[in-house]
Amino acid sequence: MTVYSISGEQLSTASFNVTGGANELPVSLSDLAAGTYFVKVTNDMNASGMIPIVKR
Repeated sequence: MTVYSISGEQLSTASFNVTGGANELPVSLSDLAAGTYFVKVTNDMNASGMIPIVKR
């Protein structure tokens, strides 16, 4: 999992062991200013998705 700024700068990265199905992953934005961020999640088969997050 990688967190990016709105301008595309990589801010943090973390790896998790997950199981098939739905998983909840902790994302801490406490060190970041208010704004829009993107969380990219990639699985072991290189399929990925980008999730927008708005911190107020």
